[in-house]
Amino acid sequence: MIKYRFLGALAILAGLFACQEDELSLIGESVQSKQDKVESSLRYVQFEAKTVRDNNLYRKHSTTSLLGEVYDPVYGDFKAEYLAKIRWASGFKFYKQPIDAKIDSAKLVLTFPKYIGNLDLPMNYAVYELEQGVQIDAHSKEDLAELCKEENLLGSIYASPKSLSKELGEKDEKIFQLYLPLKKELGQRFYDKSVQTPEVFNTQESFEKNVLAGLVVRSTTGRGSVIRVINTSLAIYYTYLDDKNEKKSTAEVFISSRLTGHTNGLKSSHIEELTAENDKYIYVKQPVGVMPELTLKKEQMQRLLDDIKEPLTLGKNWRLADAQMSFAIDNPKDLTLNPPTYMMLMPKDSVETFFSEEQTEQTRSLTSYLSTRYSVDNKAYNFNNIADLITLFLAEPQTEPLKDAQGNIVKNHLGQTVLKAKRDANGNVLYKNVTYTEGQGFTVNKDLVLNILPVERKMAGQGATASIYESLFPNFVRLDKSPEKLKVAIVAAKFKE
Repeated sequence: MIKYRFLGALAILAGLFACQEDELSLIGESVQSKQDKVESSLRYVQFEAKTVRDNNLYRKHSTTSLLGEVYDPVYGDFKAEYLAKIRWASGFKFYKQPIDAKIDSAKLVLTFPKYIGNLDLPMNYAVYELEQGVQIDAHSKEDLAELCKEENLLGSIYASPKSLSKELGEKDEKIFQLYLPLKKELGQRFYDKSVQTPEVFNTQESFEKNVLAGLVVRSTTGRGSVIRVINTSLAIYYTYLDDKNEKKSTAEVFISSRLTGHTNGLKSSHIEELTAENDKYIYVKQPVGVMPELTLKKEQMQRLLDDIKEPLTLGKNWRLADAQMSFAIDNPKDLTLNPPTYMMLMPKDSVETFFSEEQTEQTRSLTSYLSTRYSVDNKAYNFNNIADLITLFLAEPQTEPLKDAQGNIVKNHLGQTVLKAKRDANGNVLYKNVTYTEGQGFTVNKDLVLNILPVERKMAGQGATASIYESLFPNFVRLDKSPEKLKVAIVAAKFKE
């Protein structure tokens, strides 16, 4: 059985595009002479827009979660909870011998640098022990209640987050640690296992099976704040005698790491109002997956190709350039939430792989676009030159396995099948989304559908992007979708042989 690896249009067309980069500088009638090999014309295409929902937030290998519940008159109710697994520690044993082999207490420590709402308002926090067999899902869920059974309750407390927290750091870089008390029996279990059967700490599998499968952290009643938890730790406190036979206190700490990950439970109201049809606005409501969906109809793209009758190679002898897209923010005055800092624009069918493969706007530079940064001085999201995205959609070829002179399928160094563009009997490329008829030209047969979604950007040196994640913090933004805002000017360029 042949193992296929679909490399997609980017890999196949990379060479086709690279050879034309210098020629692109000739586009623009003001600088063209009669001897130039480029024919260019300014065209306009009209996008359509609506608000949709995809509530499968993807956070692979993440230890960041939200906890709590808030209400906003525009945003609506929002509730967050999460499931975390604790990392095993090979060869673990207590640093000191607890007095009488007894531990003092156990607490779940939640570190959070950011929150919305009021930390003075009381809420009820509850921590449940996870039953065996439940796996971490990188996609968010609406509710984790089915994983919480009363007999597995490890701790519950009704108090304000502020009263349960300690404030750390400097004034401009504050960070908080919230302490949730757990049953002492959980900490005692860790100690007893470390003495009686220490081998259960040697692997993650044996740790989860014999010590602790995981934790579900919830806010069950009350609302007032949502905290952004960046670290979840289990602390086991105990007292021991030092060398002078004096009592000292210490703790053993287990953490939830990127290797164990989290599953987020995210639930919100007002979804139906935001996704209902309207003529004025599109909405973003995160982290519950409400986002704009843009469609460029095939009839609009057809206008870009109508004057081409000869069988040009799309992406090589013909391509698009200079297409700017911008969305102005038009938020209600009584909104208490901030707009997202960044947005990403990309094809709808590539959203899942973009985040699961940990891509950035630089590693997928031709089809994924990072907006300008939102600020009070720049209340808009600008996407720079989306022309390559449309070109690649039209130029994406049908593919088939590449074969050597002996007819054997060619593999790359990873053992994956190398693909090449299919061609007809005349040597012309066969396209996925476009067909060519001799003497009549090209016909576009599929709409291009894009999503705009809020993201978090981690910076590297010199302004480069280190990583991009789907945004995990309550944000809301209303964008103008009037027809003039969705009309995009674009340059169509034909390169002569």
